[in-house]
Amino acid sequence: MGFIDNLFGKKIILTPEIKLMAEKMIENDWFRNCGKTSDFDTKFKTEFASSTDEVEKKLAYKRDVKGFVTLDNLFIEAGGRSQMFLSLHHKNKYGHTWNKFTDVIVKEYISNYKFDFDKIQEKFNSKIGVQTDLYLRGLFIDILKEMYFKSIIEDYPTFFTDVADVYLKGNAIVGWLGKFGSHNVQVKEVFPISPNDGILNIW
Repeated sequence: MGFIDNLFGKKIILTPEIKLMAEKMIENDWFRNCGKTSDFDTKFKTEFASSTDEVEKKLAYKRDVKGFVTLDNLFIEAGGRSQMFLSLHHKNKYGHTWNKFTDVIVKEYISNYKFDFDKIQEKFNSKIGVQTDLYLRGLFIDILKEMYFKSIIEDYPTFFTDVADVYLKGNAIVGWLGKFGSHNVQVKEVFPISPNDGILNIW
């Protein structure tokens, strides 16, 4: 590794697999099956919301309620575990790479509107009839980010890649049926979200 690499870190190369996933999401016919049941390539158990009223209500929650984790907090939980894993085990080697990878994805796909998350979000809002936030920008980045880190760290914890098929099949996640443990404890090891932790709530 030369001086420039030591100073700024190795150049991030998007693998063919990452590029293929990005193209799949860009070309995806989003939300075409919302309200319809589907089979997904995911390790998680799923439960479908019964109506648009239920979806609207759950996406409007600003905090978790008994037995239900909001979509925002679900994504924060998953991303937080990944960041904590890197901090505990690979901080010196890959600590800088987390934000650098985000910058690469933003430049390659988002700032040029190849992945136009606002347009996709508006499609969902029109379908359900209210303004919502599915955090699609973060979802897109985190799916690709997991693929990148998983390709170089075998035991890197994943979640977003495990649920990507829900979106590719034309459905959407509205939250998580279950709960997660307290964060006010010292963490010595990090594990990915498990199917035993709860159920994906889908529309």
